[in-house]
Amino acid sequence: MLLLSIGATQAQSVFSTYSRFGIGQLAQPGSMTHFGMGGVTTPIVDGSLINLNNPASYSFCGITTLQVSAVASSMEASTANSAINYNSGQVNEFAMLFKKPGSKWAFAAGLSPYSSVNYSLSRTQALNDSVTARYIDNGTGGLNRMTLGTSRSFTFYKTLIKSDSLSRQDTTIKVPIHQLSFGLNMNLLFGTLLQENLIEMSNATFYNTKQISKLSSREVMLEGGLIYRVRLAKKEEEGKTIGESHLYVGVDYQLDLFKTRSRFNEETSRYLYSAGVAVGAGSTYSADEMVGSMYIPERIALGVAYRKSSKKWGRYTLGLDCKTQDWSRFDISIDNSPFSTQQNLKRATTFSAGIEYEPSIATNNGFLHRLSYRAGVRKTDSHLNINNTAIAQQAISAGISIPVVRSLSRFHIGAEYVTGGTHENDLVLEKGFNFIFGFTLTPSERWFYQRKYD
Repeated sequence: MLLLSIGATQAQSVFSTYSRFGIGQLAQPGSMTHFGMGGVTTPIVDGSLINLNNPASYSFCGITTLQVSAVASSMEASTANSAINYNSGQVNEFAMLFKKPGSKWAFAAGLSPYSSVNYSLSRTQALNDSVTARYIDNGTGGLNRMTLGTSRSFTFYKTLIKSDSLSRQDTTIKVPIHQLSFGLNMNLLFGTLLQENLIEMSNATFYNTKQISKLSSREVMLEGGLIYRVRLAKKEEEGKTIGESHLYVGVDYQLDLFKTRSRFNEETSRYLYSAGVAVGAGSTYSADEMVGSMYIPERIALGVAYRKSSKKWGRYTLGLDCKTQDWSRFDISIDNSPFSTQQNLKRATTFSAGIEYEPSIATNNGFLHRLSYRAGVRKTDSHLNINNTAIAQQAISAGISIPVVRSLSRFHIGAEYVTGGTHENDLVLEKGFNFIFGFTLTPSERWFYQRKYD
């Protein structure tokens, strides 16, 4: 039985009863606009948005950009007999991309969450007719991801011959048709996972027990990405382009590069309550600085997107994405550590689909026509299998981007309604709303200038 009652507190990380397993609740990849499209990240590019989840996207950005976001949740967690509401939130992403206009190279750096641990669970058990024990499990912490990345794009042209009836001469024109971009991320995962397990007795003459386990780890992961763009159609009027369509195909592959050192500490102590104050009886067990390694399995993502734009109707993008990671291969090689026994982990797979629409300002210059609109769906078969029950999650999402006057900068807002878990086999059902807020700072003027004269 996972729990009989639930306790939650306000926290700096996203709360989830299922974050007690593995390395915690895995962060859904993607920035603010990807969030509104159901988490479609792999094939999506934007001239003023940083996509840390496929480094090949950096080359498609047009100019140096700063990006910041935060997430919040308002959820209900329930068993078959009880329920509780809770709110939580955390800083989601801080990223910056460096790009010289017209360059085929781009560089990015960012900090984002990889997983979060934040739970408080309790259950009560009768030991005999006069004594009951209350078991309390708390967890905090998680892993963060620091990213350094670069990408390079290649453009392939088609040569066209255009005849001029007046000059009776042919003109050779090179038209860009295909674009291929490669990218590489060096990701440093770092952080601390903390577990606190309490056993409190109803009889004041019985000792209570507290066990604190702490795992600190650093992990270097290499991530490679590819995005291929091909123009499918182009419409011209009086020699000017008034519409075109493109197909995007994206691949992202993340692998464990090194098994770096992890450090584990554990301490068990006993105490009594005297006049409502805990009086310690000293440490009964202590394990300091046990060193081992952590292995996080590889992840692969594949996505495709179709984008069409026209002077009359604006631009819309349709995207599909699939990500998979086999967590049954997850391992922490520290003997007798509660983090080492990560049973019930399996392959995780996420399917996402989304749409983005940007109205044309050529036909209507009103405020609503300057916004970008998004909607999406997501289904995740998580890495957890508890009590022979697979834990799945479903979500529908929406979002908008609001431009800043006289600037390429934008504010972004997104929300999703999500359900996950189940009441079957004494498990927990979680449902509610996740929100994301943030901005991309991209001034119309260049951030950096290259001087030609001193």
